[in-house]
Amino acid sequence: MEVKYLLCIGTPAWEGNYQKSTLELLKELSKTYHVLYVEFPFSFLDLLRSFQRNSTIPRQRILRRKKRLRFFSQSQDRGLHVLTLPPLFPINWLPPGFLYNTFARINASMARRAIRRALKELGFEKPVVMNALQPILGRYLIGDFQESGRIYYCYDEISEAPWLSKHGTRLEKELIPLMDAVITTSEPLKRRKLSLSVPTYVVKNGVDYHLFSKAYHRRCERLKANIGPKTVGYVGSMDFRMDVNLLQYLVESRPDVYFLFVGPITDQGLRLSLSVYDNVIFAGPQQPDRLPYWLAKMDVGIIPFVNNGFTQNIYPMKINEYLAAGLAVVSTDFGDLKDFEEVITITDDAATFLTAVGEGLENRTLALARERNLISKGNSWQARVNKMEQTLDKVLQRKQNNHRQSLKRGKWSKKKSAS
Repeated sequence: MEVKYLLCIGTPAWEGNYQKSTLELLKELSKTYHVLYVEFPFSFLDLLRSFQRNSTIPRQRILRRKKRLRFFSQSQDRGLHVLTLPPLFPINWLPPGFLYNTFARINASMARRAIRRALKELGFEKPVVMNALQPILGRYLIGDFQESGRIYYCYDEISEAPWLSKHGTRLEKELIPLMDAVITTSEPLKRRKLSLSVPTYVVKNGVDYHLFSKAYHRRCERLKANIGPKTVGYVGSMDFRMDVNLLQYLVESRPDVYFLFVGPITDQGLRLSLSVYDNVIFAGPQQPDRLPYWLAKMDVGIIPFVNNGFTQNIYPMKINEYLAAGLAVVSTDFGDLKDFEEVITITDDAATFLTAVGEGLENRTLALARERNLISKGNSWQARVNKMEQTLDKVLQRKQNNHRQSLKRGKWSKKKSAS
């Protein structure tokens, strides 16, 4: 069997209190690839912040007091290795220009040494290099790892992401033309990246069906016993995407219903606006394996996003997570959700949104829960990765064919010159 190696340079940290599409994808890919994931590059400033109380920054690994290269064994797979880089210089605050480029290259040099050391230790040869929304570092690492192929994995519109747009927008435009292919998670993202004249494909986000089905089974027990209060829930980060006015309308209109929010809150104005209501509960950030416990308490899952340049390009993981738990789902019309038109309610009208929430609360049946659960099964990460691997094989095969043709043209040119 052919040995396949994959090096992924990404944005998310490995540890965290929410589901990350890049990491879920790599876990599944590790069943057929030997995978090395280079996690979020922490800076010297992050290192200083790690001394604060309740910090999740891996200070011991950054300082090399613990091994920076870790191995995670998944069942029936080749395993997945995660590399923590040495601390880099914090340069996002710098304007574009000579100073930024100089320190960016210094950061890349430190990252390059660490990655090459890990590749050598693991015996990885000519890996496929996947850059997961990390052009800020990846732009300066092109061609450094004897890669057999280059893939850009794009799951957010970088120009609309406040934490990445300052330098990321420019560097992404420089990086993508150097790649063999782009894989996006939504059709709108694909349309935006096609303008850079690189073959572009769509592999949508999936769901950890095994994990989130645990919530479905717990809900079934609750529904059979007809116990527990009626609850509307939201799982995920509470940030600039949220429609605060819609949430206030829902909470005020249904004082008899609990509204449960599970996840980190980065928009403190949102917390202040909703914390005044007695029927609002903030559960805070949770580890991914704890999410089924909270989803099992819900009856309706909501996605109350505003429609803006960022949300228009996303394929939200939470839809399939809600469906796997058997929840009714109500969403605003913020993006390309046509895959779910038959199974969820999509509306920008607040009154219609409220009515759909009410219907979901009233129709808490085992049959509907089962139907939703089965729909999500077809959108599992396993199904998504099958398509991802087909795409990777196609891209690599095309690159090999182009290389052979190039060699033939070179030989023909030499013969013609000799004659």
